[in-house]
Amino acid sequence: MQAIGKNIIVKPAKEDGEKKIGNIFVPENALESLRRGEVISVGNSVYDECDFDIGDIVIFYGTSGIPILFKDENHLIISISDILVKE
Repeated sequence: MQAIGKNIIVKPAKEDGEKKIGNIFVPENALESLRRGEVISVGNSVYDECDFDIGDIVIFYGTSGIPILFKDENHLIISISDILVKE
């Protein structure tokens, strides 16, 4: 599967109730609105604006993305404007 334009495909990380993202501790109310995941595919226009590679871990708004099922696993199609951090 290949992302198109300014989109990336992300495999969301499992929710583990942890109060930190990477090495950064985050308040519980903020954790509810943020998610993280692994980049699976990068759209061709993304490289013009950002430096994302397959395998990167990104943090994005929890309400972002269009859910899709690929190879029996949940993924999200996310606009790069919804990506907040690349770990």
